[in-house]
Amino acid sequence: MILDLNAKRAARAQQRGEGMQIMLGDETFDLVDELPIEIGEMANNGEMWSAFRVMLRDPDTDWERLRKCRPSFNDILDVVEYFGTSLGESVRSTETSATTGQPSKPTSTATTTDETSLATVTALDPSAPDDSLATSSISHQSPPTDAS
Repeated sequence: MILDLNAKRAARAQQRGEGMQIMLGDETFDLVDELPIEIGEMANNGEMWSAFRVMLRDPDTDWERLRKCRPSFNDILDVVEYFGTSLGESVRSTETSATTGQPSKPTSTATTTDETSLATVTALDPSAPDDSLATSSISHQSPPTDAS
């Protein structure tokens, strides 16, 4: 059996429709039909310019025009997402996130966790036989007393 990747590519291209173009500033650029596999490696190595360059259908002609338009990191991510993929969490996390305001208020006024701590279970006697009805002893912690 042969898996015909040429036929698979043709089917994906037909489903997508006409070729993708991007517009940035006053310029328009044609993109490749599918992302080359090396884009993921370039992105993980921080080579975003190189990754964007291989997305251009004609990089030798269009690369300098595109650079003059000063694409942003988010522009690159938007192009990649058009193809139905992402560059991965490690790349996405390099974006700076905006603050969303003041931190939330505490949900409790308790200063210790003594009141909510679970009871401590002591170890079973190791000399007890396996088939015995051994029980554990439970000791409840009490809050420390002030020695002053």
